[in-house]
Parts: sequence; structure tokens; C-alpha cells
Amino acid sequence: MPNNLDVAMPQPQLEQPHKAGDVEPFPSGRVTYLAPLPLPSPLPPYGPHIGELNDTYMDFGMGLPQVFSWQVTLGGPFTGAFMLGILCPLFAGFMFFLFGDGWDDAIHAINGMFHEMSGYALGTGFIFLFIGLVVWQNHHNKYFEVIPTRFNRQRREVCFMPEGATEPVFVPWESLSAWVVEAQGMTQYGVHRQYGMGVGFYHEDRLISVEFP
Repeated sequence: MPNNLDVAMPQPQLEQPHKAGDVEPFPSGRVTYLAPLPLPSPLPPYGPHIGELNDTYMDFGMGLPQVFSWQVTLGGPFTGAFMLGILCPLFAGFMFFLFGDGWDDAIHAINGMFHEMSGYALGTGFIFLFIGLVVWQNHHNKYFEVIPTRFNRQRREVCFMPEGATEPVFVPWESLSAWVVEAQGMTQYGVHRQYGMGVGFYHEDRLISVEFP
């Protein structure tokens, strides 16, 4: 998964065994290990990177579509069309009435604005709806391209699909490491703090991991 942090975060030292709760400091921050063995937390489980979740397994690395994306895709164009086609004519009629032109002039202004703006409202609404659906389709296609990391609860193993590999790699839970990176540095705007999380292991002298900010 791509890491969008501004600077490169340090890689955890997985050559040596770690356990949950170990802290590894570095000059500008620290790495806190969360696995092997789970580290209890009072917070409820949540994450935008969690996909399908059931009693058997959890897909991690490609979250499900959020409700907010549908709200923007569908609600944005319809809201804009409503504002152009309905609210703008009503506002124009209110301004005519406010300046003392009377109800007849106000109603005439509303009718004129409605007939003038209805075409623009429909056209703009359909254009933005088309753009939103194209963006949604592009994001939806990633579900067929990106293979998430699967945590199998019954088998107590994790299935990784390394980039460029043709076969998956199965790792026992006890061999998997998880960590949280905290780093900070000075910028022209003050102290800049960064956080990242990752899970991974060493396979054939190569670090295989899933990291995200």
C-alpha cells in the first residue's frame, strides 16, 4: 500500500525477535511493536483500511467504499442542480420583492430565472454526476487489482501477496510483527509530527510488509 508521509519513515528491525510492547527509539521518534501477541487497547476496532470482516477472516489493506463517497457522488450533483434551478430563482424573486417591485414583478422574475437556469442546472448536474461515477468506477476497479492481506482467525495465519509474486505467502500469527512509528521534526511552521503503522515479516531475507500513514 502506498505511504503518503512527507519523509521516509524508518524500517523496523525485524531481524531480532520482538514482542508486543517493545519500544525502539530513533533520533526523531520511536517504533512501538504491537505483535507478536496482541497488545490490549481500550479503543474499539476501527480502520478505513479494513475490508471484509467476518468470524473466519479479515481482509486488510483495501477498505470498503465509505458512505461519504456515495453522499458526495450522488448528493453533490443533485444539490448543485437544486440550488441553480430552484434556490436561485427564489432568491431573485425575493430581491425583486425586497426592493419594492411588488408580487407580480417578483413572480415574473422567478418564472424568468427558472426557465433560464433550469437548462444549466440539469446540464451541470448530469456532468458532475458523470464525473463522480467515473471516479467511483476507477476506485472500484482497484478491488480487482489489489489483493489485500488476509488474516485467517481459524487457521491462525496471515496470507500475503507480495508485489510481483505469482503465489501467496502464508505466515503463522506468531511469526508476524506489527508496529507503530512516531516521528517528529522541525519545519518552518513549527513541530511536524508523523505517524505510521505496518505489519510484516522477513521472507527469504526480504522484508514483506503492509504500511500506511
